[in-house]
Amino acid sequence: MPKESKYEEVSPGTHKPNESDEPELKWYQKQSGWICMGCTCVLIVIMIIIWIIVSINDYIEGTNEAREIIDLRNTTITEHVIDFENQNEYINCTPLQSCRFQCSYIKLNLHKHPDECKYDDWMDIWEVILKILGVILLIHCICACFQCGIYSKKGNST
Repeated sequence: MPKESKYEEVSPGTHKPNESDEPELKWYQKQSGWICMGCTCVLIVIMIIIWIIVSINDYIEGTNEAREIIDLRNTTITEHVIDFENQNEYINCTPLQSCRFQCSYIKLNLHKHPDECKYDDWMDIWEVILKILGVILLIHCICACFQCGIYSKKGNST
């Protein structure tokens, strides 16, 4: 017969562990810690995106204001030109009798681009880059909506 042990009288439900039996989890080991870190990362990404959008908007507004100042600038023409917007009217400008026009009028009506009226910025290049990124984003959204490309669900054939 087996030897009796002193633990035979203890029933399985009588032991209640103290809170101090298990070590307390650290903040990064708890699920709430990971949720907090994830929310913080998402918030930082959103703030960076907002900062980029605000910076682009400020650049565009500043550049447009600088372009308006250039368009209002007066400049002289010392050559014969044709006004294409007024029934091809011939304007007789000479070095002796130069003509003064605003840059916007010269660009729109005379189809000339004197050095004083040229824009000194990168707006055209940024516009092309933003349009390309917009098209890529649109294609990405369409593919995500219609589940094409990498978003397509592949059925398991068994």
